[in-house]
Formats: sequence, structure tokens, C-alpha cells
Amino acid sequence: MVSVIVSLSINSISLSRYPDVRNLLTKIYVAHCNHPNVRTAMPVWIGKVVRGELPHAEEALNAILRALAQKLHTGSISP
Repeated sequence: MVSVIVSLSINSISLSRYPDVRNLLTKIYVAHCNHPNVRTAMPVWIGKVVRGELPHAEEALNAILRALAQKLHTGSISP
């Protein structure tokens, strides 16, 4: 399942513009942040964001970073 979600979210990042979808993907990414597919996909996705290839991904990236920071601080996930 994680492989499918990683592929879907990277190849269809415009889905992240929808808050419910963005929140679901954020929870999945954070819950499985140590999964090999997520660890492989994230640098690729972040690289695309930085190069401007995913102009609408800013909020999705912010949501993931906020959720990861919260998980580190509190141990819980809440995007």
C-alpha cells in the first residue's frame, strides 16, 4: 500500500491541493517515514519542488514537514 501511495502522490501532486487528500497523504508519509519506498521517494519529490517542477506542492511539503516536526516533538501525528 505504501508503494502505491508514494507513487500516486508523487505523480499526481496536484491532489495535494485538496486538504482532505493532503492530510491523508501526510499521515501516511509520516506514519511510514522509515519505509524504504518513502525514504527513496522523498528526496526525489523534494528535488522536484526545489527545481520548480511541482509549483503547487508547497503546501503539501509544508504539511509533511510540520507533521514530522510534531511527531518528533510529541510522538503523535496531526497534520
